[in-house]
Amino acid sequence: MHIGNAILSCLLLLDLTVVEALFAPLFREFLKLRFGSAWEQRLTREDLVATGWDPSFGGGSHVGGERTRKTPIIFAPCWQCTADFFAPIVNFFRENNYTDAEMYGTTVGELQKGRLYQPGYKCEYVESFRQLIKAVMLYTNTRIVHILAFSYSGALTRKAILGGKCVDKDFDLGPPLTQHIDVYLSVAGVQQGALFCENVNDKTLLACNMLTGMKCGSRFLQDINSVKHYEGKRPVIIETTADEMVGIRVCGRFASQFAGAEIIRVNKLSHVDVLMGTMDVQLGIFDRVQFDYGGWLSLSADNFTFYMVVLSEAAILICGCLYYTQMRRS
Repeated sequence: MHIGNAILSCLLLLDLTVVEALFAPLFREFLKLRFGSAWEQRLTREDLVATGWDPSFGGGSHVGGERTRKTPIIFAPCWQCTADFFAPIVNFFRENNYTDAEMYGTTVGELQKGRLYQPGYKCEYVESFRQLIKAVMLYTNTRIVHILAFSYSGALTRKAILGGKCVDKDFDLGPPLTQHIDVYLSVAGVQQGALFCENVNDKTLLACNMLTGMKCGSRFLQDINSVKHYEGKRPVIIETTADEMVGIRVCGRFASQFAGAEIIRVNKLSHVDVLMGTMDVQLGIFDRVQFDYGGWLSLSADNFTFYMVVLSEAAILICGCLYYTQMRRS
């Protein structure tokens, strides 16, 4: 985990040229044929290109209906972020044998005064991501996908998988997609609530409303946490003790956790840095899902320091216990 500060993270985020500005033409044509022009536009988000953002990516030169070599990964970005936020990670995965046919991302929200606006978890946002899951499975001829959700999208993607009734409108998303999700990876995800919502109300920040918002106890968050063990074959959480946005605990709960998931906790990395600084860990989770890491991943050059800190703390604890035992005997 060699990226330990926000400056380096920002430098990485400037490297946006490695991600397609929009879905590849072949994938867009596939979306039109299978779901109609309205859905193609809704998922591609060409309306956001004029702002300078890259709102969707994925597909490459892949021919629809053919199977990809690796299980496709669908990326879901943070609050008021577009899909190109993942550019450094997509580039890193490319360098490690993933192709554009195996990585997909889209953007939800409305454009208001030149900015992306997301007033919580609206039903149509959830429906869009759910539709992308279905589209990618059809396009790549597979029954399973991986999901990488960051921050705000933690709760969004869980509802997309869960399905059922929306909390803000009379609409049924359909049955759970649990059987179609292999690895569900949530990094610094809003799962129980967000720290930055704790001292504000919906008049101050609509995204913290008590219906569809990120505030602890909202109806949306109650809904996704009222059911357990639906996120997929292997749900994994990466959280950080130094998360200044989502936080580590909100209203007596661990903000980024949910029942049944593996938990990987890191220290001293900020909200953005925990995403950008654990790329090798994320890759390992997706590439070697047949192994049970139990929260202890392979030691690489990037995360060696973190594990040495853990080992040092464990050694101090053991030595302390041995010293105490020796003193008792004497």
